[in-house]
Amino acid sequence: RGQDSTYIGKQLCLYTWNDGWEYTKTIFDTCTVAPNGEFQFKFNLEETRKAQITLGKYEGCLFVEPGKIYSINLPNYEEPSTEDKLNPYFKPQELLLSFNNLPIHDINQLITKFEDAFDQQWMELLSKEINPQRIEQSIAYIDSICPISNNDFMEQYRLYRYALMVNLHASSAPDLSIRTYFLK
Repeated sequence: RGQDSTYIGKQLCLYTWNDGWEYTKTIFDTCTVAPNGEFQFKFNLEETRKAQITLGKYEGCLFVEPGKIYSINLPNYEEPSTEDKLNPYFKPQELLLSFNNLPIHDINQLITKFEDAFDQQWMELLSKEINPQRIEQSIAYIDSICPISNNDFMEQYRLYRYALMVNLHASSAPDLSIRTYFLK
């Protein structure tokens, strides 16, 4: 749920993609933003999922865990420009939504902290010669900032991102990443 007066009267749709092969879209819920700017989605969920909301020129994303209630903040609504609408390659900019009073161990907090450390290490790797030792050091550094959690979704997310990082070393990609992160 949330409130944002820039969306009054607009229909919002909260959805997810079921898999990375077929990109089957599953809609959790839709709602029309009330005259006071309030909106709310209600749905049942059995496992943690990445959810998205199309917000004009933005695509808001959040990670939703079963049984939790989230108070989200949306970016001010901006309609895509005429150039964007005519551009066949236009894709709304993805933004991780912000929350009100989110516990520190919530999946969204864990992923944000992880992504900040990951992005820093990714950029450092790209600015130097990439080799397996540097990649291992980067992964160790990220693990020191974001220790392994008992959240299964977070750990799968972590391994997926590490597989991408390992693939930066062209001579071992994708075999090393497949052996290390996917065959198990």
